[in-house]
Amino acid sequence: MPGNYENNYGELFLNYLPYQSLTYKLLWLTEGDLMLNRCEWKDDIEFIINPTDEKYTAFFTQPWSRQMVEQMYPRRSAIKEIQKIWNAFFYIIKNKVKYKIHGHTPISLEEYMRLKEENK
Repeated sequence: MPGNYENNYGELFLNYLPYQSLTYKLLWLTEGDLMLNRCEWKDDIEFIINPTDEKYTAFFTQPWSRQMVEQMYPRRSAIKEIQKIWNAFFYIIKNKVKYKIHGHTPISLEEYMRLKEENK
């Protein structure tokens, strides 16, 4: 697959934006499927590896057209958009209040691994 993967934006997307950007948090909460590669199915799932059909390869090799975007993310009404934003704001505010009341103490990876081993 062609592409330039030399730039590493891990610090920006993992450690800065989730904590400093309200719009980034809203994006996660309103368009979660945009940020994750998530597949949901019932019973069986068929998948294609290394597709040769232009219909599929275009999503990985060409800039997305408006039709491609709308196929992956169908349009929503303004009311639905406002509802999603309201729910996202409410979720953020609820968690901020929860962390203020109950506190949150981050732990290191080593401490997490030790606790995980103890609870086996």
